[in-house]
Amino acid sequence: VLRDLVAWRDAGVSVGPVAVNLHPNDLKSPDILLSHLEHALGLGFGPEHLVLEITEGCFSERSPEAAVALLTRIADMGFELSLDDFGTGYAALSHLRTLPVSEIKIDRSFVSEINLSERDRTIVAATLAIAKAARLRTVVEGVETLEQLQTLQALGADFGQGFFWTKAVSPTELITMSKTPMSPRP
Repeated sequence: VLRDLVAWRDAGVSVGPVAVNLHPNDLKSPDILLSHLEHALGLGFGPEHLVLEITEGCFSERSPEAAVALLTRIADMGFELSLDDFGTGYAALSHLRTLPVSEIKIDRSFVSEINLSERDRTIVAATLAIAKAARLRTVVEGVETLEQLQTLQALGADFGQGFFWTKAVSPTELITMSKTPMSPRP
């Protein structure tokens, strides 16, 4: 990711913060993880350039107290933490109490049927309300249609990601896309 950020910066492409998924193994090796973050800072990429995404799997093989201590240390460095795949784990609500997260990402499984399932719409609405009350930013994954986007906007989602905007692209394709003028959608 740091190599891509350097390439984008050299090409004059500003992408905003880039989300990086942390693997459970990353938390098992805190010295290596902290070294990578310090390296990012040394390259001129501060916490405003990276959002670190964690899942409940990050706690599966590490004591919860040690994981929270490491994540708190990372947050104290200024990096934002995002709780990814929110709503799919067994202790997601308790994580909002104990983890220094500033964002939750609502899993795509709740979005795919949001306009067909009252239950999915209710779950997403309740999750967004909890996030707003806790002053957490929200990202909704798996947005693929205009109708889904409109429903999520009406429910108060902050951000979305998904094929509605673009499929996943390689780092070099992103440079090309950013330099290609866009025409309005028909």
